[in-house]
Amino acid sequence: MSGDASAESRPSVHEIPARKATMEDVARLAGVAIKTVSRVVNGEPHVAVNTADRVRAAIVTLDYEPDMTAVNLRRRATEPRSQHQERVTSPTQPRVTQQE
Repeated sequence: MSGDASAESRPSVHEIPARKATMEDVARLAGVAIKTVSRVVNGEPHVAVNTADRVRAAIVTLDYEPDMTAVNLRRRATEPRSQHQERVTSPTQPRVTQQE
């Protein structure tokens, strides 16, 4: 068994609350795990074609749009930290730290 819920146990679109759809809502409607929805949304491999089709159909049905705040937070968290360091210019510091 692939781990997908059967069609009988999936909720109808009318059982999803009337608010902005989340990945969890998409996963519930498609009968898959949240990670599977994430893989489809991000174009990652290793998702069966029929599963990806169900996820995409749920996305359209629920009018799901990724939360851009969360996307930007995630991107910022994975970007390398800047190596920029401020130059010390205190008169009490040795002259070497003031050279460029």
